[in-house]
Amino acid sequence: MMTHAQRLSVLLATGAAILLAGCTTIAPLSSPASPSAPAEESPAVSTPEPTPSTSFPNVTPTETPTETPTTAPKTPKPVKSPTGPTLPNLVITRFTTSDDPVVVGAKTDGKVTIKNTGTADAGAFSLGLSWNNDNGLGSGADSPVAVDGLAAGDSVQVTVDLSLTDAGSFTFTAEADSSHAVAESSEDDNTKTLATTAVSLANLYFAVPVSVVFEDGGYDVKFKVGNSGTADASGVYFDVFAFDSAGIQTDLGKEPVFDPIVAGTTAGFVQGVDFPASGDYKLYVLLDPDNTIDESNENDNEGGADVTVP
Repeated sequence: MMTHAQRLSVLLATGAAILLAGCTTIAPLSSPASPSAPAEESPAVSTPEPTPSTSFPNVTPTETPTETPTTAPKTPKPVKSPTGPTLPNLVITRFTTSDDPVVVGAKTDGKVTIKNTGTADAGAFSLGLSWNNDNGLGSGADSPVAVDGLAAGDSVQVTVDLSLTDAGSFTFTAEADSSHAVAESSEDDNTKTLATTAVSLANLYFAVPVSVVFEDGGYDVKFKVGNSGTADASGVYFDVFAFDSAGIQTDLGKEPVFDPIVAGTTAGFVQGVDFPASGDYKLYVLLDPDNTIDESNENDNEGGADVTVP
């Protein structure tokens, strides 16, 4: 049996040990076992295990994008065009002729197209026409052609006379508003030129129609040939032939003209012919049948007459 002092001493020593070991649980001291009963075992003191910490992956926070403020594009201010007076502008866009070369002495036309490219209508104006011989042998001008007027944006075609009396190379100049009656936005685009060549040609024709007469027991074909061109015709032939009522052709002669047919003159011819049999015939005379002579008109070289042979 421990005394009170001994118990107190054991208690103090045990508390000091516990303090030194860092324990938090102090087991109660058991009383000494009595001789009649077995000593009771003190329950084991369990030291609690540390709770394992839960680890989380490092997550990088997503940055919230910063919105960039949008600025609406500025509408450009319209550029003001300089304003001026509203005026017409007469421009010749085309100057042509279907006759090239031009035949001296023959009627020849040209076509001039005028357009008003301005912003106002044009009043009445004139189209002037002049010509110049490229060899320096002469120049001239024709009477202006009147044009009633031309609305803005419209075009008009005017016929002009390009007839010439001499051979050579020529340049025609057409001028819109040749009298300067119309105030225009530009006065530097009113003209256009046309280069052409003029040639002198003969032109054979029947000055007196073909006739057939029966004289001295035979038939004679009579006609007169003229040259209305500006060049003499040399080496002329004429061909005489006839068709009967069945359409069968009979050649009655091809004869040369030995002397030139001078420009502006006529010459008479008589050609005797023999018909193959009695009957009705259509007789023809053809001038320059081989087209060896350049003529200003090839459509007046044929003449004819009806003949009845008893």
